Amino acid sequence: MERLAKGDGMTQFGRALHALNIDLICAHSSQAKGRVERAHKTLQDRLVKELRLAGVNDIEAANAFLPIFMA
Repeated sequence: MERLAKGDGMTQFGRALHALNIDLICAHSSQAKGRVERAHKTLQDRLVKELRLAGVNDIEAANAFLPIFMA
């Protein structure tokens, strides 16, 4: 734990962006996340969260849940 506390607070991804001189812009509001999802035609992590809330923990149950989620 001490070793972790002495770090710079950046993830490996953050360090790579910094090394490439790329600014990371995080979407912290639900509105911003929705804009990103529409722009990139992705669902980001929303599906994972909904699966967890529904108690889905195997592929068969996930496949059965997907049509409900998409609706």
